[in-house]
Amino acid sequence: MTRIALPGLKPGSPLSFQKDPTMSRLSKSEQEIHLSKCADEDCWTLYCTDPSALSSFLALAKKVGGTVTRAQGGTRISFPLDSIFIGVKRKYNLSPDQRQERATQMKALRAGQSATHLPPTMHEDVHDRNRIHS
Repeated sequence: MTRIALPGLKPGSPLSFQKDPTMSRLSKSEQEIHLSKCADEDCWTLYCTDPSALSSFLALAKKVGGTVTRAQGGTRISFPLDSIFIGVKRKYNLSPDQRQERATQMKALRAGQSATHLPPTMHEDVHDRNRIHS
């Protein structure tokens, strides 16, 4: 396998390579990015044939210690498990005042000060109501 050059590396270093002049150019519809992980693997594997997106993935690989190789006309990058997170982006329906209050609380927490607590969760509300009526 041929190694790919990461930005800032000298030619001849372990992660450098010369571009393959025989590699055919792919149309936009043929350029692809696949992210996968098998159950028996200890890393995320990204396969990329999109040259416009490749530079950002190479930068991430350099930052987190990923390994980069040429494979099947594209680039394969292996990332450590803790370097990629896939999750649901949550949308909070907060009023502008609530957003400002939460921002103030987070700033206070980051500064190490004690802040007013966030509104109780539904579980805490039920617990407090039961304690009051007991």
